[in-house]
Amino acid sequence: MKKILLLAGLLIAFSGAFAQTITYGIKGGLNLTQVPVQSTTFGLSSSSDKYLVGFHIGGLVAIGFESFSIQPGIFFHHKRRQD
Repeated sequence: MKKILLLAGLLIAFSGAFAQTITYGIKGGLNLTQVPVQSTTFGLSSSSDKYLVGFHIGGLVAIGFESFSIQPGIFFHHKRRQD
């Protein structure tokens, strides 16, 4: 029992040394993809003025340490196929 109390006390005392800030958020945006068109001259591809439109949305957690930050998240990406 004494060992558990000692360990708990040490963890509480040293928890400030591993302090970090945790923030939550959502992120979203628009995806625009330019569709390449095959050129008849020399088989080279050139860009056209057609765009495929999609979106992405999701949630993330930013875990900040003293000198760096980790930002895991999960996102849904909508991709539209070329007609």
